[in-house]
Amino acid sequence: MTKIIILPFLCLVASLSAAPTREAFALEERSITGVPIDAFELGDDNLTIELWARSPMIFSPVAMDFDAQGRLWLTEGIDYQRGLRTEGGRSIMVLEDKDWDGKADSSHVFVTDPDIRHAALGIAVFDNRIVLSSTPSIIVYTDVNRNAVFDEGIDKREVFLTGFRDASHDHTLHAVVGAPSGQWHFSYGNRGADIKTKDGRHHISGCYYGYSDGIGKKSSDGEVYVGGMTMRVNPDGTGLTPTGENMRNSHDMFVSSFGDIYQSDNDDPAHARISWVMEHANMGYADLADGSRSWEEVAKSWEEPAGWSKSLRFSRSHWRENYPGAFPPGTIYGAGSPTGNVLIEDDTLGLAGTYLVACMVRKEVMAVTPKWKDAQVEMGEHQPFIRLKKDRKGEFFLPTDLALAPDGSLFLSDFYNDTSRGTNQVSGSIYRITRKGAKPLALPQVNFSSTSGLLQALKNPAVNVRSHAAHLLVKKGKEVFGSVHEFLEEMNGEPVLQARALWVLAQIGEQGEQLVEKFLHDEKNEKLQVVAYRALRHANPMGTLARSSEYAYSKNLFLR
Repeated sequence: MTKIIILPFLCLVASLSAAPTREAFALEERSITGVPIDAFELGDDNLTIELWARSPMIFSPVAMDFDAQGRLWLTEGIDYQRGLRTEGGRSIMVLEDKDWDGKADSSHVFVTDPDIRHAALGIAVFDNRIVLSSTPSIIVYTDVNRNAVFDEGIDKREVFLTGFRDASHDHTLHAVVGAPSGQWHFSYGNRGADIKTKDGRHHISGCYYGYSDGIGKKSSDGEVYVGGMTMRVNPDGTGLTPTGENMRNSHDMFVSSFGDIYQSDNDDPAHARISWVMEHANMGYADLADGSRSWEEVAKSWEEPAGWSKSLRFSRSHWRENYPGAFPPGTIYGAGSPTGNVLIEDDTLGLAGTYLVACMVRKEVMAVTPKWKDAQVEMGEHQPFIRLKKDRKGEFFLPTDLALAPDGSLFLSDFYNDTSRGTNQVSGSIYRITRKGAKPLALPQVNFSSTSGLLQALKNPAVNVRSHAAHLLVKKGKEVFGSVHEFLEEMNGEPVLQARALWVLAQIGEQGEQLVEKFLHDEKNEKLQVVAYRALRHANPMGTLARSSEYAYSKNLFLR
C-alpha cells in the first residue's frame, strides 16, 4: 500500500511513475532519525519537551489535529525533495497513546485516497467528521462506524467546497479551524479561488500572482476580493462568508473565544508577519483595488520616506502600512515561512493568552501575547518559544504544526529536513510539551450525546472539540437555554469560558438573545461586551444596523 504526500512549502514538486511504499522507508536506517531532545531550548523554564512519536510510526508530518478521544490525526509528506510521486493517492494517519503515558503506542492509516493528487496542508477533526484541506477541495470524511478506519460502503466522503486554485503550489488552501460560534474558518493563499456553494453563493478572488482570470470579477455578494483570504462557513456547507482579504499566504489561522482572528502571513523577504485580522480588512499585499499588480508596482514614494533598507531587504510599502485603506500589518518579524499556529486559552501550561506560530525558515516556534488596545489587537513583540540551542543549529529541524490535546498538553510536529541543502532526509517526529514536575495530565472524557457533556466540552483545550460542542448545543436550540445560562453564571470571573457560552446563547432563541443583550449593555466588561455584539450580529444580522447606530459613540472603541 502506498501512502505518500508531496509537501510543496517551497514549491518543489516533482514526479516519477513509481515510488516506494511507506513501509520501504521504515527499512532505511537514515529514516529512523530525528532531533535529540537535548538540542532544544525552551523559552519557558517551567516547561519540558519530550518525544511522543517518531519514524517509522510517521514520516515527515505536515498537519495535525486531535479528536475528543485524544487520538492524533495527521498528514505526511514523505516524498518531498526525493523526486517521487505515487499513483496510489495519499493518506491520513492516526496515532494513539492508548494508556496516555506520554508516548504514542500505535499508528495506522485512516484512508488512502486515490483522488488526492497533491499535498494535504490541513486537517481538522470534529467528532467523527475528518476535514481535509487538499487543493482544489475541502474534503469531509465521515467515520460512520467510528473505528478510525475508512470503510468503503459504510463511511462517507464528501467534497465540501472546491475551486481553490493551483494544487501544485503552497499559496493555496490551508487548515479548517472551529470557531466559538460553531462555524468553521479557513484560509488560502494568493493563488486565488473560484468557489460555488450548495446555497447558491459564488465567491471569486483573483491576483496577479495566481488566478488572473478572477481579477476584478465580482462575487455573488457584489464585492471584488483580492488574493489570499480568510473565510468562514457553516458545518453544512452553507453561509460562506469572507472575513479578510489580500494576504500573501496565511498558512494557518486561529479564532479566539472572543471571535478575534489571528494569522501569520508568509513574506517576500523580509516581511513575514503575525497579525490580527479585523473582519473584512484589506491586509495590504497586492494592489488594494483588484490585486492586478504587485505591491512593488503600486507603492508610492511617500509610503517609504526613508527609502528601502537594502541590507535588510525591507520596505514599509510591502504591506502598504502607510497607505489609506490597508490594515496595519501587525508584528513584522523578518524572513520566515510560517506554518502551523495555535492560541492557548487555558492555563494548563501556564500559557493562557499566548499565540504560538511555527516557522520553518527560522527553525523555531515563536510566541506573542495579543493585547486589546483602543480599537485593535496588538500582537506585541515575538519571543522564541522553542528553538535549537546555538551549538545545535545544524539539526534538520522543520516545525510544521502545533496542536493542543484535550488534556491541555501541547504537541509540535517536526518534518525533519534541511531544505537549503537538499539532504533528502526522510523522517519525522512529534513532540509533547508539558509542565515540568507537574502531575501527569489526565485525558478528559468527552460526551457529545448529552447537554451536560457538551457544556463540559466547551471547556476543552482542543479547539475543534469545543467548537463542535458549541455547534451541537446550537442545534439543540431552546431546550438547552437553562443549562447554558447556568453554565454562564458558574463561569463568572472566567471571561474566556463565559464568551463561549454567549456565542451559543445568542443562537438559541429569544431568551438567549435577551440574555446576551444584557452583556452588550455592560460597560464594565469590555471584552464580553464586544463578544455579545459579535454573537448577536452573527445570530441576527438584520439587527446589526440599529445596534451599530446605538453604539456609534460608545466608550468601547471596538463597538464604534
